[in-house]
Amino acid sequence: MSRTASIYLFAAVLLVSPRWAAAQQGAPAGHWEGSFTGPNGDVAVQVDLSVNAGGAFVGMLATSEVQGLPLSHVSVEGRVVRFDIPSAGARFSGTLAADDKSIAGEFVNPAGAAPSVLTRTGDARIARPITGAPISRELEGSWNGILEVEGRKKRLVLKINNQPDGTSIGTIISLDDDSIELPVTLVQDGRRLTVGVELVGGVYVASLTGTNELAGTYTEKGNQFPLTFRR
Repeated sequence: MSRTASIYLFAAVLLVSPRWAAAQQGAPAGHWEGSFTGPNGDVAVQVDLSVNAGGAFVGMLATSEVQGLPLSHVSVEGRVVRFDIPSAGARFSGTLAADDKSIAGEFVNPAGAAPSVLTRTGDARIARPITGAPISRELEGSWNGILEVEGRKKRLVLKINNQPDGTSIGTIISLDDDSIELPVTLVQDGRRLTVGVELVGGVYVASLTGTNELAGTYTEKGNQFPLTFRR
């Protein structure tokens, strides 16, 4: 994955088919396993497809090298299942078998197409939200920032909230990448905040310079970018 692709990823849960599609279009929700042949040999993949609270299909993909890659544009039309893997510049299209136990299709990227059969092995394995220690009130809320990479600007939204059970939870959204939301870890040390974006291996370290500004640096794979969020 190129540094630009992974940084631009900043996104994760998708939209498309309504809830009734899961029942009427072959119910592709579940945990699927398969493989395809790449330039360096066979690559094992796991795909989790589920329906979120809004009735839209969402998904994640994992291989032996990476875990929890968010899918985008997950769709079900008849018995045809499609999704994109934005971090890898790839997509998948396949047909759900009549017994709902397999999806035969292919993974496609700029280098070509690789046939694959995904087999259902159980229910979707959906990760629980990431929670942490409570965050001070001055950090709670919605923060807006712009990340500039190689001359390209990405509008980001960082959401930080304390939960009724005393834990904190955070997410980050890239408005220019399908507005998909990624969970983050939160660690506060006085006026210093560390935000971990584990799915892409990124870390944002910032200081609260005023009640309405977080100024810091986003780091991913050794590359550093200044990033300021404002409430």
